[in-house]
Amino acid sequence: MKILKERLDKGILEYSEGLYKNLWFLVKKKTLRDYRLINSATHLNIITSRDVNLLPSVDEFTEEFAGYYIISLVDLYSGYDQMLLHFKSRDLIVFFILLRLLRNTTLL
Repeated sequence: MKILKERLDKGILEYSEGLYKNLWFLVKKKTLRDYRLINSATHLNIITSRDVNLLPSVDEFTEEFAGYYIISLVDLYSGYDQMLLHFKSRDLIVFFILLRLLRNTTLL
């Protein structure tokens, strides 16, 4: 409940009225009493197209930037929680807990 409340307060999760739901579970972290919330979108993988718009290989991509200084605005401590998920995609990762549907507003 603590994890869910914190994520709702931060806007990482929001209530949903989605048409279907994913499974979810907790994974224990190395830190005592610390857990990671996993939204298992495995059923979504059945209907998604694989290998569409593949990214270039890392070697091909980085060769263009050899010798340049690169600055990133990505916060490595918050993971993907800083990357907003498009509004139309949010209902694809809904999960059900405590008589309510929740969905992520950011990448998982």
